[in-house]
Amino acid sequence: MLKRAAGSIMEFMHVVCDDIDYTDRLKKYKCSCVLFLNIKSYAGGTRPWKKSDKNFKRPAMDDGLMEVIGFDNMDQALLQLGGSGVNICQCKKAVLTTIRAFPMQID
Repeated sequence: MLKRAAGSIMEFMHVVCDDIDYTDRLKKYKCSCVLFLNIKSYAGGTRPWKKSDKNFKRPAMDDGLMEVIGFDNMDQALLQLGGSGVNICQCKKAVLTTIRAFPMQID
C-alpha cells in the first residue's frame, strides 16, 4: 500500500467519458484505482461517491448515468470508515484505454 507496486496506473491509461478526456485530472489526484459505478453502493455497502459535491447530481440506478470515481491508496483504506473517493464525472459512455496489462475487477 505504501510503495504502490504498479506505480501510477494513470501513466499507462487514458479515461475518456462522453468525449472528454479526464486522464490529467486523474493523474493530478494520483489515482491508484478508477471506479465506474452505476449503483449506489460498492464493496460491502460503502458509498464512495462524495455526497457533498454540489457539482454533480445524486447517483441513481435509473438516471442513465454512471459515476466515475478516483481513489488514491488512502481513500481505498478509509472506505469502510465512511471515506470516499473524488468525484470525477457522471457520464453515459466511458472509454478506458490501457497501453499495458493491469489487474481489473468487473462485476
